[in-house]
Amino acid sequence: RLTRSHPIFLMTEDVDPLLVELRGKLKENDLVAYIIPPGDAHQSEYVAECDMRRAFISGFNGSAGTGVVTLNHALVWTDSRYFLQASKQLKKGWNLMKKGSPGVPKLTDWIGNNVKGNVGVDPTLYSIKGFISLSSKLKKAGKTTKVKLVESNLVDELWKNRPKRPANPIVVHPLQFSGVSVPLKLEKLYSQMTHRETDLMVVCALDEIAYILNLRGDDIKYNPVFYSYLTLRIGEEGRVSTLYVDKSQLTEGAIKHLNESGVTARSSQDLQSDLRSSKSERPWLDPSKTSVWIQQALSMRRVASEGKEKESEAKNSEAESENTETHAKNSEPLLEDSPIGLMKAVKNEKELEGIIMAHELDAAALCKFFSWIHAEIPGKPTDKKEKKEWNEWTLAEKLASFREKNKYYVGPSFSTISSFGENGAVIHYSPTEKSALPVDDSGLYLLDSGGQYQCGGTTDVTRTIHLGDPTSLEKRCYTRVLQGNIALSEAVFPEGTVGPKLDVLARGPLWRDGLQYRHGTGHGVGSYLNVHEGPHGISASSSNKGIETTALKSGMLVTNEPGYYLAGKFGIRIENMMVVRPFDPPKGEAFPKMEAKSQPKYLKFETICWAPLQSNLIDMELMSKYEISWVNSYHSECRRRLRPRLAGPEDKNALEWMLKATEPI
Repeated sequence: RLTRSHPIFLMTEDVDPLLVELRGKLKENDLVAYIIPPGDAHQSEYVAECDMRRAFISGFNGSAGTGVVTLNHALVWTDSRYFLQASKQLKKGWNLMKKGSPGVPKLTDWIGNNVKGNVGVDPTLYSIKGFISLSSKLKKAGKTTKVKLVESNLVDELWKNRPKRPANPIVVHPLQFSGVSVPLKLEKLYSQMTHRETDLMVVCALDEIAYILNLRGDDIKYNPVFYSYLTLRIGEEGRVSTLYVDKSQLTEGAIKHLNESGVTARSSQDLQSDLRSSKSERPWLDPSKTSVWIQQALSMRRVASEGKEKESEAKNSEAESENTETHAKNSEPLLEDSPIGLMKAVKNEKELEGIIMAHELDAAALCKFFSWIHAEIPGKPTDKKEKKEWNEWTLAEKLASFREKNKYYVGPSFSTISSFGENGAVIHYSPTEKSALPVDDSGLYLLDSGGQYQCGGTTDVTRTIHLGDPTSLEKRCYTRVLQGNIALSEAVFPEGTVGPKLDVLARGPLWRDGLQYRHGTGHGVGSYLNVHEGPHGISASSSNKGIETTALKSGMLVTNEPGYYLAGKFGIRIENMMVVRPFDPPKGEAFPKMEAKSQPKYLKFETICWAPLQSNLIDMELMSKYEISWVNSYHSECRRRLRPRLAGPEDKNALEWMLKATEPI
């Protein structure tokens, strides 16, 4: 059993007053533990301020991490991206559990071994998958420990002046950018429902709803989504598609669009009663993206249905017994991944056109920023005017000012990681106005940023630069990261390959110097949607089983972002966006001939990010001729793509900088 003196804890002293109050709530509800997940009722990665419960109670505001409060412990499990951040942010009395580190148990294992009594969860926030996993683990721990669904959220009861839930306008994402109409998308889903013998699908993930309905909103910062649920039902009346939403958010265009698409809009408040009165025999629920309360509501429907059946059985017990058994079997929900995730991940040609346009616009904005920063930062020549001190925060704001001038730009796709020197080693560092470090020409500056574009693009790009003279260590580490990026970008692989199989390509060059990074190498990205998108990805290990089972397919987007982080010194990351494309192996007399049936099909990556690399950070002695050729070819493509985007008279300095930055090495 773990105690406060256990070495895996990162200890904090004393106890925050809110933690004391929360423990009082535990006692009032006959609980010995309470779990605080990071998401909202839709299992979103990024959440609105009103749903930042773990951040409110613990102080840690990273996008990943689950809190557990007992009468004696307060713990947060999070992954390596947030170790340094959590260690700085956690309030008094909270301890960090470094997920995946040696000696650190899984959350469910820790609860099973250390808790005896009722473990409380909010059924609106806890996923079906998480609930099943926790319940199974606690059953093995003994009869005295069980999960208790607590209808009122205990953190909310303590949260005075909790922000209101956003309710911003919902607009149409036009067909010229979405590429596929709503009726065609719904037809695919209904066909899959028929194939899986299910008559009801409840869609809870906000990005999936936005994708299927070709609608966009602004309810969650950085993500163009809106709070809603979507049900697809096959019944006596045929196919019925219903959007449950705050109807006041629907613009006139959105209302017309839904009507033309055959989708009915109802109030969000009607969903629970509609589920309870549903006649569904076999609902389809995604266990990772559906909260327990949805299954609860459907269970209420089944209980009522079974009650009526028992009355019927009393009259015709022998004749009906076989039919009742069949009904009971078929009435169980189908707990499987939503098919929408894969549909959304494979971009169509119209989406890819908009994505490529967005990346060209985005790269042009970055060139303007880098041109400006090289002239502006102290120690660099400028028009003999007095220098202004710039810091991580003000530089992030300056970058935003360049992006805002772009056509189709809506806003950032995530909080900009603008980190200088030692802050670069904090993988998901985000500066604040008060704590930002000044940036000068004495160290490495890591900039990880992205934008949302109405033309269908969601960008995510990282560049690491040095405005002075980099050390030999900085150059060596940068070069190893660059070599990893090149190796992955040049991969050719057979159809059916999953992302984790390719992860070693990006890490191999770093391993030659004994270097490592503790985060995934690549993630999927939406089309004017969430910057993190599944079900595919590239990672050495992941708690997301979808990454390990979802093969890469032509049309998928995935990032390529190896890095290296030296705590207390610097961080380096180079991130490009890539699209999966078909690859045709060379043919001719010099190559083996294979029958068409036995010839496997191959895929490759196409890099679609065109922000120049920094040549003075490359250690040429480490680079192979092939890698040098790759850099020159990449920079040649940057020139081809960006010249037309930097053609205005106001772009003269940016164009000159871009041409100089892309000179052959």
